[in-house]
Amino acid sequence: MVIPLIDFFYDWLMKFKFMKKFSDKSLRGKWRQRIEKYGVYFILFLTPLTGVWVIGIIAKALKIN
Repeated sequence: MVIPLIDFFYDWLMKFKFMKKFSDKSLRGKWRQRIEKYGVYFILFLTPLTGVWVIGIIAKALKIN
């Protein structure tokens, strides 16, 4: 389950050009490949380091349920 505020505001934020560009740039390449390859382990390792909000945004952007 994604954090409700992120779920609510994500589509609205993606209407802004700079947010869409930032999201596309940051989730392209090596990070996307690593997350898809290691999945749950990658998320479990990163959550304490980066925080729940960052992981929530990444999960929403990658369409992880």
